[in-house]
Amino acid sequence: MGASCNGCGGCCEVIPLNATREELEADGPAMAAWAAHLHPLTRRQVMDRGHGWRLAKPMRQYDGAVELFPRFWACDLLDPVTRRCTDYDNRPQPCRGYPWYDAPPRRDAQLSPRCSYRADIGQPVELGPTRQEHHES
Repeated sequence: MGASCNGCGGCCEVIPLNATREELEADGPAMAAWAAHLHPLTRRQVMDRGHGWRLAKPMRQYDGAVELFPRFWACDLLDPVTRRCTDYDNRPQPCRGYPWYDAPPRRDAQLSPRCSYRADIGQPVELGPTRQEHHES
């Protein structure tokens, strides 16, 4: 677990979750506050955002069960220009622990092709705009 976030924003553009908004809201005040910023995406929107690779692979849940059709969300706290969270200091645990959540890296993780954490599992990281590049322009 040596990589650090490069600010690609892929984890906030398309968030696959095996939970409804109601289930998130029932998980406590912090999750309810985060759920208010999530907006559902259609399969077409996922494709248009360049995340079609997430549609092709099942998402593994922590209990080992496989969910073939996760729900996809976008977080409106992601600034599309800077690629930074506009409420970073108050982000909930799913954001703080991303992507490994204090567990060993998983080779089956669905990480954005631009995500620097791919290096933790020996996968290449595609070049693309990062937080720093957006900030400099």
